[in-house]
Amino acid sequence: MRKLFFIPVLVLILDSSIAQRPHDDHNHENMPKVGVITGKVRDAGTDAFIEYSTVSIFSHRDSSLITGTITDQTGSFILKELPYGFFYVEFGFIGYKKHRVTRIRITPNASVVDLGVIKLEPTYTSLEQVEVVADKPHVEYKIDRKVITVSQDISSAGGTAVDVLENTPSVQTDLEGNITLRGSSNFRVLVDGKPSVIEGNEALQQIPASSIQSIEIITNPSAKYDPDGMAGIINILMKKQKQHGFGGIFNASIGTKEKYRTNFLINYRKNNINFFGGLSYDDRKFSGTGLMNRESYLNDTVFYVLSDGSREFRRKGFEIKGGFDYSINDKHLITLSGSRGDRGFSRGRFEKYHEYSDPSLTDQWYNSRDVFEVNFDYYGVNFDHLLKFDQPGHELLSSVYYRSSQGRNTSDMTEDTASIIENGTLKQRSGQDEYETELRIKADYTKPFHNNGKFEAGYQARIDICDADYVLEDYDYDQNLWLTNGEFTNEIEVYRNIQDVYGMYSDKIIGIDYQLGLRIEYTDRVIKQVTTGEEFIYNKFMIFPTAHLTKQFENNYQVLLSYSRRINRPRHWHVNPFTRYIDRLNKRVGNPELEPEFTDSYELNFQKHFGKSFVALETYYRQTNNKITRIRIQDTTTTENVLIHTMDNVNRDYALGAELMANLQIFKWWNINTSANFFNYRIEGEIVSEDVSQMKNTWNFRGNTTFRFKWGSRIQLTGFYSGPSVTAQGEREAFYTVNAALRQDFMKRKLSLTLQIRDIFKSGKFEFTTRGEDFYIYNRFTREPQVVTLSLTYRLNNIRQSKDDHDHTETDYGTDTE
Repeated sequence: MRKLFFIPVLVLILDSSIAQRPHDDHNHENMPKVGVITGKVRDAGTDAFIEYSTVSIFSHRDSSLITGTITDQTGSFILKELPYGFFYVEFGFIGYKKHRVTRIRITPNASVVDLGVIKLEPTYTSLEQVEVVADKPHVEYKIDRKVITVSQDISSAGGTAVDVLENTPSVQTDLEGNITLRGSSNFRVLVDGKPSVIEGNEALQQIPASSIQSIEIITNPSAKYDPDGMAGIINILMKKQKQHGFGGIFNASIGTKEKYRTNFLINYRKNNINFFGGLSYDDRKFSGTGLMNRESYLNDTVFYVLSDGSREFRRKGFEIKGGFDYSINDKHLITLSGSRGDRGFSRGRFEKYHEYSDPSLTDQWYNSRDVFEVNFDYYGVNFDHLLKFDQPGHELLSSVYYRSSQGRNTSDMTEDTASIIENGTLKQRSGQDEYETELRIKADYTKPFHNNGKFEAGYQARIDICDADYVLEDYDYDQNLWLTNGEFTNEIEVYRNIQDVYGMYSDKIIGIDYQLGLRIEYTDRVIKQVTTGEEFIYNKFMIFPTAHLTKQFENNYQVLLSYSRRINRPRHWHVNPFTRYIDRLNKRVGNPELEPEFTDSYELNFQKHFGKSFVALETYYRQTNNKITRIRIQDTTTTENVLIHTMDNVNRDYALGAELMANLQIFKWWNINTSANFFNYRIEGEIVSEDVSQMKNTWNFRGNTTFRFKWGSRIQLTGFYSGPSVTAQGEREAFYTVNAALRQDFMKRKLSLTLQIRDIFKSGKFEFTTRGEDFYIYNRFTREPQVVTLSLTYRLNNIRQSKDDHDHTETDYGTDTE
């Protein structure tokens, strides 16, 4: 593997050495090349940094290209080793007018030129007297991440971050809205680069799409980020006004069969202070059907369980948030923000069961009603202080983050049959009270050096505390009351202290930009099973190296080679050794010996621009050791037909694949965005001495096409196909879905109405099998098809677009003449 990793590096170095040739005109050839030009590039409207803007320097004498570069994450750029003379610099990026800075002079007495902040203006076109703002691409394929522009995904209007990600390369969603990133369900969710108050997939289910500016998919993060998340990071960037004055956005949606959502965001910016706030409310119900066939083999008997019925999912939530940014002066910026809310989720199953055996020991029919519900309150507070030093880019960011949540999980189960108990009805209920807190204190330091060099370092302290009480109760018909079942009642406490330091250095050598990083972590985890008095301790030093190499070729062609090491830590319910009751046929037991799993991730990415279109190819290899796997085993301690659900470290798995992506601007009114992911997945390991090694070649495809009309209308069609896949104990069948949406703008784009329909062909289903040495299970679940939603968006103080239709702007830097 090491040989495979270094071959592309050698190719890039050789290519750079052979391809480099002087671009200077004759007058520049013999001059000392000690000149430097620096600056930053921002959006003229929002003042946001523009990353990956092209920066090209030309000779004033004959307009020959001298050299070029691209901007970094902070919009900064630096051109070095420049000869003396007169030059002009051009800036460009997709969706913006070209900008030229003229009459730049480099002399022995002024060899370093700082152009300051260059502001690019969005491009505008006029179609038959109708003003249209040139759209940013739905998906921007930056060399180290993918950026999804939410406003271009009209099929997600009225939905959540999950609905946006359904149309995103590298991401797959199942019928219940659960996200996987290149086949892995373990990823890290950040909101504006910080941990989310609500974690993981649940956070994506709750964040309104209308509140999101863009979403970043980072599959190989640098050492600056937490190593959590095997598949990478999903970073949600929320909307925030940059212009002075008052502004905001209001959204509301209604869908078939009880689906309601509303939210608003407001901003007020004046001088050096910006206030922001928002409120959201969500209440959506989804229906579906479920079917299960289960066989269990105990001694000489085969037990069969057949079930069929309806299912219901419901999500409810309310959140209020707010904060402010305050620039004390040019050197100090502080931000204080917070959120408070409550969330709820319920899942109901209403099914008919038939249990029988061969030879015939039992044969019974019954109706089952099982309702699982989660409700919790939470709040979070975040404080940032940014200190800027005199040198541009030299800064220290200090942060304190605290969150707390408390909630209750309940499950009510009723089985109605005369053959189970004498009076014909079995009633049970369970509840878990859970308290969680998290504190983070961190500092990030950045120091630029000469030319392209930059050093970054940081420290983070992270403390997590969790306390969970679980109670199971049986209903006693004789006493007409609920009685605690001591066999399944317990309390667990989990304490985790994580200390991190990291360092990174980036520079440029022989035409290749590189970044090397290392994160060192110490973890101290203590699990205390209060009921039994047991205590389980895990502590360890760990290292997480990262490396990124980038080569910028002529003709807008880029190559990136990267590596990172990631971790997935067990959750507290994964390690609780106490038995939890699911239902009469299923129990859950945690594994206190469960260890974290580690992933080594390699990527080699290519990107090529063709005007406003581009094609990207991402190749990847991922190996996970100590693979954490959900497993099911037959309970051999009883003659009953009971399955035990638990977790275990099952050796390792491998994923090798390539993802081809394209954004094609066919005409001004027609855009196609598509991607296809082909990969080989292999898992190795044993479960209860049984070899569960499997391999599968599979693929998935998604397509998104948008038609724009001059009267402010858009039609968007999206489709997704997911090929079959395997797990340690089974496989999942393929499925596909197709959605459509229509958006109409009014009042100079202040008001928008969107009508959409999801799963047009009723093809959404989730079908999988699970097998072990002594059991076999087949499940099929279908969701509610052809869901119709109507959404409204109103923008307060919408900025009227400029009528300037020039394709470039120009700045006169100096007054000297050549």
